[in-house]
This record gives sequence, C-alpha cells and structure tokens, in this order.
Amino acid sequence: SCPATMEASKAADTYGLLEGNSIEMADADQAYTQSAFRGTETWVRLPIEPWPQAWKDKGFVDPVCRLTLSLYGHPESGAYWEQHCEKELLAKGWVPLAEEWRSCFWHPKAKAMMIVYVDDFKVAGPSGALPQLGAELQGDPEHPERGGINIGKPEPLGRFLGCDHKVHEHHKDPYTGAHVRAIEYDMERFFSQAVDKYCDLAKISRTSLQNVKTPFLDEDALRRKYHIGTGGYEEPLPKGSPQPKAKAKAKATMPTKDGDSPPPAEDGQVPWGELQPLAASILMKLLYGARYARPDLLRAITALARRITKWRPMQDAQLHRLMCYVKSTLHYRHYGWV
Repeated sequence: SCPATMEASKAADTYGLLEGNSIEMADADQAYTQSAFRGTETWVRLPIEPWPQAWKDKGFVDPVCRLTLSLYGHPESGAYWEQHCEKELLAKGWVPLAEEWRSCFWHPKAKAMMIVYVDDFKVAGPSGALPQLGAELQGDPEHPERGGINIGKPEPLGRFLGCDHKVHEHHKDPYTGAHVRAIEYDMERFFSQAVDKYCDLAKISRTSLQNVKTPFLDEDALRRKYHIGTGGYEEPLPKGSPQPKAKAKAKATMPTKDGDSPPPAEDGQVPWGELQPLAASILMKLLYGARYARPDLLRAITALARRITKWRPMQDAQLHRLMCYVKSTLHYRHYGWV
C-alpha cells in the first residue's frame, strides 16, 4: 500500500486553516477486514474462543477456514484495503489529487481535501460541508453490499500519526503581530517515550540526563580526547620541517549480530562504542518525531546516523548529549499559521 506522506498531512492542515475551513479526522473500523481477499487461496486456523458451538458439538479438533477478507499481517492485505478504500471514495465523488500524491483526494463539489494513512482519515475543507461528506462516506457493517466505509464518528483534529495537533483560532504572528489561525504540533509525549526507551536500553536513570542548551558537543575536543584524526591533532610543525610519517588508519570492528557485546579492541583498532547495538533503534525513533515537529534535531540525528557502522566511544558521548537535549526541550513546539 502507499499511504499519504507527512507532507500531504501538513498540506491538509494548511488548507484547513484557511478562513471558513476546518479539519476533522476519523478512523476506519477494522479497516483491512472491510476489503475482500483476492490473493492466493489461503486457509487459516482459528483459536477456540470464536468457534461456533456446532463445531464443538461435532468434535472438531483443529478446523481451518478459507480466508475471504483481508487479514492484518498478510503481506497483500494493505493493497486490497487501499484499492477498496479508493473505489468507495471515487463512488462518493472524490478524485485523486495527483498521481504523485498517493492516497490524497479532492472533492470538487465540496472543495474539500482528504488524506488517508492506512486506516486514518483526515479531511480539510469548508466547515459546513464536512458533516455531509462524512455521512455520505459512512457504510453499514451489517450491509457491506450498500458500499461505503465503516468509520468512526469524525471529530476535530487532535492526535494524528503520533502527534497532538492543536488549532489556535487567535494566534499572534510573531513577525507582524497580526492575529492568524495557527496549528501547534506537540510531540512531547512521543519524545518523552523516546527518552524512557533510551534510559531503559542504556540502563541509566532518567534523572542522570543533564539540562543542556544544544544537542552538540565540541567535535574537535572529542577527536582529541579519543585520538581520532591524522597525527592525533598535534600542533603543526614549522614550514620546511620534516613531516612525520602518516599513521596507519585505525579501523573499528563491528559486532557480528544485533545485541552482541562490543568486541575487545586490538592493536591498531579503535574501541567500539558501547551504545552501538541500540543506536539505530533510538535514532530512527527520534528521526520520525524530528521530521514531524522538531527540525532542530535533524542535524544531530543525521550526523550520528552516518556513523552507525563506524560507531566509536565518541558517538556514545554524542548520542548521550542528544538525549540530554531532547529531555531538556520536551516543551518545544512546532507552529504553522495562515
């Protein structure tokens, strides 16, 4: 399946902030199972709890059933749900927004925009049109032949894709002082969970993370401390002096598999950083939140991500500093306004 992108979600937010517009969201109920399964004939085993009494009366031991609806976990189910969802939206007057904007739709009559991220729906458009659009799309789970999509009751934009969205009707433009409609992206809960995850994996207490003002350490000082760099950063010799022979470049050794302890350093090798086995997990979690609402974190995260396969004690220190900064700035918010 091809869910809508983060950029599409924010485009819908922008459209929803225009005068007279609003933004609503809704979830599809058991989305995948609303679509028919059309792949390779598949049979499934059922746990005993949903067995009808007739099966038990007949003494069935391990019955199997043919799969007729898309099931979560099946590799083809996402595509079948996406096709079913798009078919129902087209039948209700929605049209694809653009070929390169997958899972994004436009309603020409109502002048509304919709994005679909798997089973999450976000609609932006004229406030008076949104209730009717939701009612038209709503299906009846007891009569799937009538079409539509079984979705929950639409509600004002709130927590969507892990981020708390808060619309402010009378926000002050920090540059002009004019009153504007604004949206606040709040990922404090998300980043607080990331801090807890780091502390748990690194086996340290949350209180040990210091309050800092930037996510960066002095890299030159770190290289000197860990003896990284040609010549060990000795003072340059006067011009014309004999130059020392270049030292052999030390190599970092990789753990053989996830979870392995760092191997002991041998002669000519740089010690492996202790946090390398958990670094990718922490950094990728942070990257999602940074892309959504914390651009101030992007430089520090991507710089460390480049070192995953060459992780040294220097990167241990940098990752710890980054997590200190994340904890120190949980109150930071990202704003947009129209």
